[in-house]
Order: sequence, then structure tokens, then C-alpha cells
Amino acid sequence: MVSSPRTTNLFYDDVATFLKSNKVWGNRDILLKGRSGFSHKFDFLLAPTDRRPETMIQALNTPSKQSVEYTLFGWSDTQAQRGNNSQLIVFLNDQKNMISPSLLSALNEYEVEAFRWKNRKESLVKLFA
Repeated sequence: MVSSPRTTNLFYDDVATFLKSNKVWGNRDILLKGRSGFSHKFDFLLAPTDRRPETMIQALNTPSKQSVEYTLFGWSDTQAQRGNNSQLIVFLNDQKNMISPSLLSALNEYEVEAFRWKNRKESLVKLFA
């Protein structure tokens, strides 16, 4: 039987494998300090390129109102410190459950790119932009 923390790690590993197999290079498990003084963990950090700004990536294994609120707070708190050129991409695990439109809408309101895991290849355009 797979426990909940291990399941979360499996999705994180799936995202890491996807990025690596598509030659998207970055750092893992980054802590960034926000305006509040709190540190926020981002699963991946991609350095800026000529065509793409600094990009943080979060893998949400169980997308919920709470996990999206937590992600959005961390993002807005950190973005204020890093500058407006940074962007956040979120991968939403939809392998077993549908993603609520309200979660997608909330992410969109904060200009966060959200990709359902089933449609992850669509993210490559943004990652290589």
C-alpha cells in the first residue's frame, strides 16, 4: 500500500522525470524568502533565459482549495521580493480526480500557469518560450 507522503513524492518524481526527459534543467527543492519574512519551498527553480523569465514550478499532488491557497500565498509573498519578471507554473495531478474549475480560476487570477498532468506536454511551449 502506498502512503500519502509517498504518493506525493511519486508525483513530484513524475514531474522531475518529465522535466529531465525534456531537457528542462533547474534546481530542486528551493527555499525562497518572501516579503513576510517567511521562507517558501518551491519544487523546482529554472534560471532565466533570453526567452523565459525566472520560473518556479510547483507540483500539486492533491489539488485542493487549501493547497492552492498555500501555493498562491507563497508565490505572491516571494514574487514581491524577486521582482515581477518571475513566473510560476503549477502541475496539477489529475490522474485520479478532476480539477475544480474554481482552482484553475484562482491560479489564473494570480497569473499562474496551471497545467493538468494529463496535458503536461502543453507546458513545454511555456517552459521553452
